[in-house]
Amino acid sequence: MQGYKGLSDDERKELGLALRLSPALCLIGMTLGVALESPAILLGIAATAALGGFVTGKHPFDLIWDRGLRRLSAGPSLPPTPPPRRFACQIASVWLVALAAAHLAGAHTLGLVLGVPLLLVATVVTTTNWCVPSLVYGVLGRWRLRSSVT
Repeated sequence: MQGYKGLSDDERKELGLALRLSPALCLIGMTLGVALESPAILLGIAATAALGGFVTGKHPFDLIWDRGLRRLSAGPSLPPTPPPRRFACQIASVWLVALAAAHLAGAHTLGLVLGVPLLLVATVVTTTNWCVPSLVYGVLGRWRLRSSVT
């Protein structure tokens, strides 16, 4: 779903926890930011999402796995972040900035309206590894391919 192609079923199973670490850490930060109505926390998480979305390589939280936890678990290193996952991070970074702006403006109800769906999407990817923005990326890619053929 997140675009990690070329991985065997065994590799996917080995990376199952590692692939959920970044979304889980983001979810924790987003939950704190939404619950505390904190623009600072939300902008901090937006910055990590932006790095993960606009910088090729790996999400900053993936480095926690690769440089630390992986060594404790003897697990494999994460592959580079593929385009669908980067797209998801790009969407999240914009969403988080909008959410922080709502709280900065004192529009806390709007912050809640924006925050709850974001937390739901982050919860789904963290618990199931099924990513809604990555799905959208795939649909847009197929739509673009069809429109370029016709």
